[in-house]
Amino acid sequence: MGREGDWECSSCGNKNYAFRCFCNRCKQPRLLVDNKTPHDSKWFPRIGDWICTGIMEGKKTAGRQKIPLEKIEKEAARYASFSKRRLSLYKKASELVRECDVNLGIFISSQTGKPYSFVHPTTNVVIDRFINPTTVDLGAQLAAAEARNKLENGASSSVQSPPEDADN
Repeated sequence: MGREGDWECSSCGNKNYAFRCFCNRCKQPRLLVDNKTPHDSKWFPRIGDWICTGIMEGKKTAGRQKIPLEKIEKEAARYASFSKRRLSLYKKASELVRECDVNLGIFISSQTGKPYSFVHPTTNVVIDRFINPTTVDLGAQLAAAEARNKLENGASSSVQSPPEDADN
């Protein structure tokens, strides 16, 4: 029939691979006791084995699972996660600017108090737009247009962080 453990569906006669718990043609579950499977087979069911009874409707995996958000208890892991998530947030912000042609500003402060920002096109344009959403002066519009042209020509968006020794 094929490899060890492959099985034939009792209702439609379709030949299925050993890993399947449902027939890929008629979606009938595999029988736990199959007279054609030898007793010394690694695919023969043992005590404690189970067969999934949920119908997966053609899905091979359970897909993405929703994970509840919880505070990360370990401080080192929390710092690492913040750094990774901050960079991915910047990446998504850059995509949003490039695809939707929007003004965008993100300001984040880490647990240690270090500020981070992602601003496009300039900080002044974004803050002025936030304070006065209906009016933007001509100079700010020109600065925004210039920044968009730089972005389209391959220059990266501005990602800013303060200098290490700001006091000196």
